[in-house]
Amino acid sequence: MTKAIESVLADALRLDTKARAELAAELLASLDGPADPDAGIAWDREIKHRVDALEAGTEKLESWESVKRRIARDILGQTRALRNLKAAGEEFDAAVRWYEGQPRGLGGKFFDAIPLDHLQYKAG
Repeated sequence: MTKAIESVLADALRLDTKARAELAAELLASLDGPADPDAGIAWDREIKHRVDALEAGTEKLESWESVKRRIARDILGQTRALRNLKAAGEEFDAAVRWYEGQPRGLGGKFFDAIPLDHLQYKAG
């Protein structure tokens, strides 16, 4: 990491949780390429498909706590340890909540966009 990046990171880490979540959202958005004109329609179809499956009883809801435990166990247990699991989890939760306050489904898109396969942490 360059000195400039370390300096920006240090400044960012001094922000409150909400501000860090907003900054993270803007940084992630800056990595996106041009907007896909069909993405909204595709997401609407996917959401309808998921709602229909829930209403038909072919899919079941999973609690956020259960999802986090599954992620900790199955996805994050692979390569690099996070230095501060509790703070990282709180920031991740805050980011998801912030995204969910944005257009419908954005929190799920944020969650799906995080490359979790390269992270590891030990729960509890």
